[in-house]
Amino acid sequence: MKKNIIFILHILFITFGFSQHKYPQNYFKNPLEIPILLSGTFGEMRSNHFHAGLDIKTQQREGLKVLAAAKGRISRIKISLWGYGKVLYIDHPNGYTTVYAHLKKFSPKIEQYIRKKQYEEESFEIEVYPEEDDLIVEQGEMIAYSGKTGGFIPAHLHFEIRDTKTENPINPLLFGYDIKDTIHPTIKETYAYPVSENSHINEGFEKKKLSLKKVGTGKYKTQTITAIDSIGVGLNVIDLLNNSLNKNGIYSLEMRINGEKKYYHEVEFFSFSRTKKINLHVDYHHYKENKEFIQKCFVNSNNDLKIYKFLEDAGKIYIEDGLDYKIELIAKDYKGNTSTVTIPIKGKKTINSRKEENYEDLHYVDTSCNTTIQHGNATVIFPKNTFYKSERIALKEENNTVNVHRDIIPLQKKYTLAFDIRNMTPTEKKGLYIAKVTYGKYRSYQKSIQNDTAIFSKVKNLGQFKLLKDTIPPKVSLKNFRDGQWITKYRYLKLKILDTGSGIKSYYPTIDGEWIMMERDLRTGVLTFDLSEKKFTTAKHELKIEVIDNAGNKSILRASFYRKK
Repeated sequence: MKKNIIFILHILFITFGFSQHKYPQNYFKNPLEIPILLSGTFGEMRSNHFHAGLDIKTQQREGLKVLAAAKGRISRIKISLWGYGKVLYIDHPNGYTTVYAHLKKFSPKIEQYIRKKQYEEESFEIEVYPEEDDLIVEQGEMIAYSGKTGGFIPAHLHFEIRDTKTENPINPLLFGYDIKDTIHPTIKETYAYPVSENSHINEGFEKKKLSLKKVGTGKYKTQTITAIDSIGVGLNVIDLLNNSLNKNGIYSLEMRINGEKKYYHEVEFFSFSRTKKINLHVDYHHYKENKEFIQKCFVNSNNDLKIYKFLEDAGKIYIEDGLDYKIELIAKDYKGNTSTVTIPIKGKKTINSRKEENYEDLHYVDTSCNTTIQHGNATVIFPKNTFYKSERIALKEENNTVNVHRDIIPLQKKYTLAFDIRNMTPTEKKGLYIAKVTYGKYRSYQKSIQNDTAIFSKVKNLGQFKLLKDTIPPKVSLKNFRDGQWITKYRYLKLKILDTGSGIKSYYPTIDGEWIMMERDLRTGVLTFDLSEKKFTTAKHELKIEVIDNAGNKSILRASFYRKK
């Protein structure tokens, strides 16, 4: 009898223990050999998306060993110049997938596997899905070296845990990773928003930045405001971790009205298919003009993000004349460190009337149907549901530069921008492309398609675009050897490619007529080939590379070198 009681208590203890955690604890180990320090947390606000994992510091250098967090199989390998750069995906028996991004190089067995695929496809950039038993790894096995691939980023390891079936990323900190954090979030700014036709704040109809005063550790208070009808609030908040100066994101945000919960969200997980709707969660206009994320505690009708765990009246607060209200915004990091800002409100009517908007120079875009707008040589075509709601926008074209409103309204899908080129000669049409202009000077190539009458592009943001011409071929040069040189003792063969116009589209290198895998460094424009990858049966060899830019201009470089068998 005593043994049975002990057995039952043991089962209850195990069951109770597991019930405390939704996700397995300590199943996944540290993917590095050094203690985990974070430069980025899960669910942070990023441009057009939530951050899908942890950014783990690598001591500001490349080449640290990256380890498999648990036993599993390599299910996906991708190499790209942008985004995640070199990235590995490992499926685990417990139904989760770990992701390791921005890698410098893979382990020898994975490197051998992917190199074979690259030569089969004759492409440096590649994505493959290995078969079930192709690449099995054990927990703690070295799978790669850390790096900084995938655009112009500092060295670090981006680490994710996903649900294998749904591919939804989940906050890795929920799996038992213990990160030291004793610092309260910092509330930097607080705003109040009129959200109905009749609402106003401090007798005005625009959003108001509230003066913020720190009144204690993790305690803030704003000035008393007057308001009427439906309003919303939002705040700019960051979180610091111990031993790190990086400005990270919070885990949860709650709003209470007179002590009653009205709104609550937390970053437990999200869906990649909805991550772009971060542009509805934040004050998009404010972000585009100030590069600051104001998280709103009220939700638009077409915002279906799954981060919202409690929502009453869409987070909108109805203020009645003559009544007093106390709003509390409670920001927490994953460790539970809390900061609270209190906003006192007095309900007060105003006799001010809203000024009539002048829509004379604006075009109405009904989100329920396609809309075509033309000005000068430019035409834009908005498919239905390009915008989240119907909008009025400005369009002006002059001297092959078009302003499609301003990039202060979020879009949920791309639209078509076209320039009329019917009156141009074939010579004038050659090398044309469309570029997006940011900050009045930076120009980024937009994929452009040209026919006899127009050049057009599918673009994902409003803003300024320019029709440019590029007839200058890319520059190609030898980097670490001279034409006709003996390079028997060399490990690497290096070239440099550069295009200051539309940018490099592709390159095709060969030695003695056979394609070789040359890795491209975006920062320097250097292409590198590991000479140990090719067997040389003669002394003299012919190198050829063909480089094409996005405007179709082509350069070909030929050179010879000598190498002992």
